Amino acid sequence: MNIAASSLIIFGLLLPGIAFRRFYYTGEFSKQYFSENVGQLISRVFVPAMLFQLAFAVVVSLVQATDVQTAYRAVIAQALQLGVDGVRVHARAAFILVAGQAILFMAAAAAGYVAQAIVRRRGLDRRYKLLRFQNYWHYVLRGGIRQFGGVKTLLPSGADDVVIITYVDVLATTSEGDALYEGILADYELLPDNRLDKLILIEARRRYLKADRKSGGDPQDRYAIPGDFFVLPADGIRNVNVRYVTSVELEDAIVSLTDADGDTSSAAYFNQP
Repeated sequence: MNIAASSLIIFGLLLPGIAFRRFYYTGEFSKQYFSENVGQLISRVFVPAMLFQLAFAVVVSLVQATDVQTAYRAVIAQALQLGVDGVRVHARAAFILVAGQAILFMAAAAAGYVAQAIVRRRGLDRRYKLLRFQNYWHYVLRGGIRQFGGVKTLLPSGADDVVIITYVDVLATTSEGDALYEGILADYELLPDNRLDKLILIEARRRYLKADRKSGGDPQDRYAIPGDFFVLPADGIRNVNVRYVTSVELEDAIVSLTDADGDTSSAAYFNQP
């Protein structure tokens, strides 16, 4: 068998591992998959690919179909360039084998998606550094950093609260001098290497630092930037300050407003169906 055919078969055997990693790194973590070069990708998909192929081989061995087993052994042997004397893969067996590999590919993709869902929903990536994704900005900007082991000890009373709103204060360099931007974080974008590309803010305001000398740093000396969204490129950002509004804080604020109204008590308000 020629080199091209061997390479094609080896690539086919690695496809389940590729599918697993591709669907594991989706959404806000997809940049981590695309930042890998070919060598890194092959080395990192080899183990999961072999595990899926081993599982497939066990299933094939349990199937009472000689043609399928013969086809599978022939393909594996040829991929390893061992040669199989007297083995001919029948068209029907080859079709079943290809169909089985297609099902295996879809199963691996689904397993990757489910694995990420389990890791994220159970907070395993926040608790265990080994499972943490490379998109560190997501943990900072969306509040996941509050559940990191070392950080959580500093926030024992609120580390498990759900972050509802993220406010950011950004010091950036502009042609007019250093400026402080603030607003509600709507979204963010990353570069292929997971570095911050831009921040997208709602209700953005700006203040030039040189104005502090004139106003004494009065926080009111800021003006709103008209528009629905303000896109702040990261190339001029010098530092970012992050403030969270959690579910508990938001609930307390609603309770305070409701109680101050005098119309109802907080207990009655939150026990309504």
